[in-house]
Amino acid sequence: MKMPKISLNLTNLREQKKFIVTVSVTSVILLVWLLAIQLPLTRNYHQARSKLEGLEVSNTEIRALQSRLGVLVEQRNKSVKNYAEILRMIPGSEGVSQSVSAVSVLASEHNLRMEMFNPSAVSIESEKFVPVGELSNVLVEKYPIDVSLEGDYRDFGFFLDDLKKLPYLYTVKNLIIQPTITGNALKLDMVIYAYLQREVG
Repeated sequence: MKMPKISLNLTNLREQKKFIVTVSVTSVILLVWLLAIQLPLTRNYHQARSKLEGLEVSNTEIRALQSRLGVLVEQRNKSVKNYAEILRMIPGSEGVSQSVSAVSVLASEHNLRMEMFNPSAVSIESEKFVPVGELSNVLVEKYPIDVSLEGDYRDFGFFLDDLKKLPYLYTVKNLIIQPTITGNALKLDMVIYAYLQREVG
């Protein structure tokens, strides 16, 4: 199907000028519309879209930070709780003798023969800090005790396992197990640290 030809029959100069003016005015109007309205609208649209995408990213980051903050708060609370439990296991000066004697009693309960139980030549360690929620400083000191026991592997294992269950805090270092001179038993040498806490200014 052929499209009909469209022809402009402009018979005189006036009509030609009128047509040219009309086309020119229309072109100017379209150009003004493009520059004054369409381009600013397009620019504002892209700016608004960029801001919206930035807000979406920010909101995602905020949600991630809020989630992370919740985890950190939970970890802190757990740490504070564990710290408080440990601090309760460290006696004051009036409870040190009970803490030390508890080790001797425990060895006897496990049929271990006490060969040595003396203050160690290892230097006393201390650390000062401020407990969470408290105003005064606390000085925690570690008192080393040289301990030598005779028995067998099984009793040594039960002794060390039950040492953790006592209501006091201890740490054990420098464990050495070797046969006794007679060879009828084993000898366990170690340094047991007993803890003491006291408030300081």
